[in-house]
Order: sequence, then C-alpha cells, then structure tokens
Amino acid sequence: MPARCRDERRRNPPTLGGGGCQPAALCAYEWANFAKQADIPVRLLQHELTRLIKQTAQARQHIGAIAVNEGAEARVVHAISEHIGKQCKQLSNMVQGIAEMWAYV
Repeated sequence: MPARCRDERRRNPPTLGGGGCQPAALCAYEWANFAKQADIPVRLLQHELTRLIKQTAQARQHIGAIAVNEGAEARVVHAISEHIGKQCKQLSNMVQGIAEMWAYV
C-alpha cells in the first residue's frame, strides 16, 4: 500500500464495530482495488464518482434551503452543508489519484 494511503488510514481509521470504513477513510488505492475486484473500468469509476460528487455538492444548497423553510435551524443546516461541501472537495481531489493507484493493486 502506498505511503500516502497508509497516512490517510492513520488519520481516518475504519469504524469500530461497523465492519466498514468511513467514506473519508477510503483513499485512491482502496477505490482502485475496489474497481479491480468488481471488474469496473477505472475511468468509469472515476467518471461516476465525479458525477455523484458534483450532484451532491449542487443538491446540498437546495436541500438545505428546503430544510430551513420547513423549520430546521439555519445555523445547523449551514454547518452541515459546509461539512458536506468539504467532503465533496476532498473526494474530488482523491478521485484523480485512482488511475495512478491502479498500478499498485
């Protein structure tokens, strides 16, 4: 496993008791490994992840406005929306490295 992936796993270890990983803990190496095991072309995986990230980033503002209109606390909705935006940006940056990690799986 590449050093930067090991570093990411140290910062974001898999969840305890859940048997899975937090989305932020998945690094490009793990996504490449998933694609190879599932026989998904790496470029298709990158395309679909990018599409889902963009849709999530765009929808978060609309959904947040609906939540506030229905009585949710605006400050809390804004904090959640900002967190989702940061996660989208982090995942978007990671997606670029999936093809590079393909050689290691």
